[in-house]
Amino acid sequence: MIDGFKLLCNLNPTDWTNNKNLSFYSWINTTTGEIRRNNRHADINGLHFSIKEGKHIYYNVRGSLPKYYTKGETNAIDYGFSDFIKTCEQLQKDLCINPETAILLCFEFGVNITLPFHCSIVFECIKSYKQYPYSHYVENKQILGVVFKLQQYSIKIYDKGLQETGKKSHLMRFEITIHKKAWINRKKKDDNRLLLDIKKLADLQKKEVWAELLRELLDAWDKIIFVDKSLCRVFMTNHDQKKHLYYLDSNYWANLSDKQYHNERKYLNDLQTRWSVGENKQQLISELITDKCLALLATETTAENGKELTEMQPYKNAFENLENLQRLENQKKEGINHLDKGLKELPNTFTFLIENHPENTPKNFTIESKEKTAKKCKCMNCKKALKEKKANTKFCTP
Repeated sequence: MIDGFKLLCNLNPTDWTNNKNLSFYSWINTTTGEIRRNNRHADINGLHFSIKEGKHIYYNVRGSLPKYYTKGETNAIDYGFSDFIKTCEQLQKDLCINPETAILLCFEFGVNITLPFHCSIVFECIKSYKQYPYSHYVENKQILGVVFKLQQYSIKIYDKGLQETGKKSHLMRFEITIHKKAWINRKKKDDNRLLLDIKKLADLQKKEVWAELLRELLDAWDKIIFVDKSLCRVFMTNHDQKKHLYYLDSNYWANLSDKQYHNERKYLNDLQTRWSVGENKQQLISELITDKCLALLATETTAENGKELTEMQPYKNAFENLENLQRLENQKKEGINHLDKGLKELPNTFTFLIENHPENTPKNFTIESKEKTAKKCKCMNCKKALKEKKANTKFCTP
C-alpha cells in the first residue's frame, strides 16, 4: 500500500559513508576537477541516498519501498502491512535508518487492482475530481493514465501493467501522493475517524493508520466524476441525451458553481442508475479497492514477477466464478423488457420478449409445441382416426 517516500534521516556522518552497502559518487567539474557543493549520492535497490552539505548536513533518502523489498526488481506487487514492517527492519539493519527518528517528508499510498476490462475504459470515463480537471500522466513520453495535481496532494490513476511491460493490461494503479503532510493530518469532521499525526516513518507502522489511509482512498475515488459511456441512449428522452453529452465533457464540470456541481452530480447518479448497461463500473472498482486494502492489511503477500502483471490468478479466478454465477442467475430469472410489457417464456434455454401480439414473435426462432392427436370417428364400432379430414368432420364415411 505504501510506495514512494522521502525521508530526512538523523544520522552520524559515518553511518552512510562507512557503510559497505553504499557506494557514493559526486558531481565533478571535468575541467577544473572541482567537486560541486561537496554533495554525494548513492543508489541501491530502487532507493536514492544523498548527503547535502551546506550550513547543515542533510541525509536524505527517497525511492520506492516495494522496489527495495524486491531487491530492485519491481514495485508492481501487492505490498502488505507485514511486508512494510519487514522493510523497515531491513532499512534499520542494513542502512542505519531508524523509523523512530527518520522524518517523513512525503509519501505515496495506493493499491494495484485487476479489472475485468481494460484500464483505458476507466480513463475514458473519468472526467473530474471535485471540479478539478485532470491531465495526462506521462512517463518516458508514454501516456499511462490520468493525474489530478493539487497543491497539497495528487491523485494518480494509471495502467500499471503498461508502465512495467509496455503493454496495455487490466492492472490499474490508484494512488494518492502526499506533498504536504498537513492535508493527511488535517482535522476530520467525523468523530469516528482517527486523527492522524504522521510525522515519522514509525507512524506508518500502525494498522489503524493503514485503515485510515484506506478510507482516504475510498473518499477520493467516490469524489471522482465517473461518466459511463455505455449508457443505453437509444431509449433516453431528449433531455437525458443532452445531459449525458454535457457530462461527457470534462470542461463542463470545471465551470460549475458549488451548488450546480452538487445538483448535476446527483442527476448524473440518477441517470446512470436508470440507463446503465451491465455493472456499475465505479462501484465495482470501489469494492475492488476495499477488498485489496483489507487483504494487504490482514495477510502476508509475496512479490510477483513483472512478467505476470497482467495475470493475477486469484482475482482472475474470482471474476470467472462471478461471471458463471451471474450467467446462471440470468437463466433463472424471467426476462423483462424496457416497457414492462407482456412476457412469454419459450420452451428453450433463452427467454424472448414478445409484445402482446402474435406478429411480434421472433422470426428466427420456432416455438416447440406438442403434436396434436387426431380426432376419432364418433361411430361406436369404428373409432378410426379422422386424418386428412376437415376440422368439423365427425364420421369417417357419409
